Amino acid sequence: MIAQTGHLLVLGGPGSGKTTIALFKAQGRFATLKPGQEVLFLSFSRAAIRQVLLRCKEILTPSQRRAVVVQTYHAFCMEMLEAHGRLLHGRPVRFLYPGEERLQKSAFDGDWSVERQRQAAETGLYCFDLFAAGTADLLEGCAALRGLVADRFPMIIVDEFQDTDDNQWRIVRALAQMTDVFCLADPEQRIFDYRTDIDPRRLDILREAVRPQNARPLVE
Repeated sequence: MIAQTGHLLVLGGPGSGKTTIALFKAQGRFATLKPGQEVLFLSFSRAAIRQVLLRCKEILTPSQRRAVVVQTYHAFCMEMLEAHGRLLHGRPVRFLYPGEERLQKSAFDGDWSVERQRQAAETGLYCFDLFAAGTADLLEGCAALRGLVADRFPMIIVDEFQDTDDNQWRIVRALAQMTDVFCLADPEQRIFDYRTDIDPRRLDILREAVRPQNARPLVE
């Protein structure tokens, strides 16, 4: 698996070594990275990020760790919108943070979900929950931007892939056109099972659309 090229999917439960395998896989790519290139590791929460960073310290050398960018989806999307959001509306993107959004929502008389979509589309003001949608729109609409991201990140590791929502999946699918994606997933665990935008068939959808190799469970 470490030597396998192309898109990959690793399945396994907690403690089965998915993160370790991913970091060993990243380690094998470092020698091929060009100046300015890095490996991107996407996860959902700051707590998960801290665990990944601890594993990085155990497995990777200091110079190798400097070539790994570990981010939450929201941090990645925020950076993308800050840098390239003008492509969507012809104006810089602004952000509506959760505290301010709660105040606006409480004062708004109407359908807030419609209003925040309007704000994003018409004024470039994005609330927290629309970061991924805006980033997906950017990547799907601009092949040059996909190429730019792929050139910086020739390998992208996606943690807990089974919990990606529809817009996060759009991001992964768009980037998979130009860079290698290495998805880690636990098919028996869905943290956000209550959300309607997280498809229970996400792993099957990945297999159909991206056709990753080595989709086999790890031994605990």
